[in-house]
Parts: sequence; C-alpha cells; structure tokens
Amino acid sequence: MQVMKDRTGWCCRKHVGGRRLRTTGAAAFAAFVGLFLTQCGTTDSGGPEEGITEVAILNFTFVPKAITIKQGERVRWTNREFVARHTVTSGNPGEADAGVIWDSGGLPPGQTFTRQFDDLGTFVYFCDIHENDPGMRDATVTVEPADVPP
Repeated sequence: MQVMKDRTGWCCRKHVGGRRLRTTGAAAFAAFVGLFLTQCGTTDSGGPEEGITEVAILNFTFVPKAITIKQGERVRWTNREFVARHTVTSGNPGEADAGVIWDSGGLPPGQTFTRQFDDLGTFVYFCDIHENDPGMRDATVTVEPADVPP
C-alpha cells in the first residue's frame, strides 16, 4: 500500500475494483486505534482454544498458508490488516466451484471467520478480493482422520 500526503489530507491508495480508496487522517487514525486494540488482545479470552487452528490474514498473506488438522476440528481466520477487507473462499479463482464449499464474505480488519471441517481431504482456498496476490491464493487446509481411541 502506498501512503501519500496531499492537499486533502492523508491518502491511502490501493487498487479496489478499478477505484482508489481515500481516507482522511481521522479515518486512518480510527482504523489504527481499532487495529491496535485488537492486536493487543483486549478481547482475548486467554490461550488457544482446543480443536481450533488459527490462521492470520496479514500483509496480504494467509499465515500459515498450509495447515493440517484432524477431522471435526475448526479453523479460525482473523483479518489482521489495518485497512483491507479479505475473504476466505474455497476453491481456486475462476473455477466454477469457487466458493461452493464455503465463503466468508468480506471480513473487515479485526473480524474472524470460523469453519468446522468434517470431511477428509485437502481443501484449497483464496481471497476473492485479492485473488491475484500470490499470498492470497493456493492456501490449503488438509484434514486427516481423527484419532480413534483403542
């Protein structure tokens, strides 16, 4: 993202649907404060929850980009960007079945999306808004059989 100061105030430029986003200094400050509060963990309930694997959306990348979980476990994606909205969409960009299994819809900064995986296999996903960014496509969730007690 390119940040410039012009005669109208602070201007954040990012290509979004052929348009340029513009925010004033006050809006940028409010976004910063909101992200600061979410990054500081003010709403954190403690430690990681059992059966939930966390994926951050940060710097236009899914982190980590590939995860392996057990059948029946959940994945929670959190948008850790300052300004950008993202999606978590199953499949590959441009394919007919993209978004059929799941689609989070647009996640503003600080928002989360959680999904339980009951089927075995490897599931590819991407951000429908930023499908051309290498860090926002070809991410995977691999689901292995749950441990069966003896």
